Amino acid sequence: MTGPLLLLGVLSAAGGLINIPELYHGNAWLHHWLEPITQASTPLLPAVPLSTSTEWLLVGIAVAVAVVGIVGAWQLLKPQALVPARSAPEERGFARLLRNKWYVDEIYDALIVRPLVWLSREVLWKQVDQRAIDGAAVNGAARGARALGWANRWLQTGQVGVYVTAFVVGVLLILWRAMS
Repeated sequence: MTGPLLLLGVLSAAGGLINIPELYHGNAWLHHWLEPITQASTPLLPAVPLSTSTEWLLVGIAVAVAVVGIVGAWQLLKPQALVPARSAPEERGFARLLRNKWYVDEIYDALIVRPLVWLSREVLWKQVDQRAIDGAAVNGAARGARALGWANRWLQTGQVGVYVTAFVVGVLLILWRAMS
């Protein structure tokens, strides 16, 4: 992480140098560079000019907040008392909650991942795929084709006598049905 953080720090400093505000006798190059894009929206936003003293006050407040944050973090962290993780005492309370990332991964696993895995395995795979699709559709079509083949074997014998008998039986059934 040191390399990316150093690169981000250098790029932030370079961006700050490029865009030195007029307060520090700069020309705010990036601000003026974006004017062709933001020019259409300029009338929509009221211009609020600040006096130099107000700008310095805001800069002072921002620096004071940053210093208080750094000193507060230093006091809370106590870097002189830090020990390696394997020899550190186990966290308790809020520190444990933070170490375990608010248990977001465990909650997500319990509420989303495990139910989806169960649904996929027990319902979609075992019931829908194996029983409905493979069982009824694929295997059912194969069993139906096999049954039709077996029945057709008795009708399609290649013997003219069987065909004439089937024809006569069919005509007699039609006539009998028509008479009743």
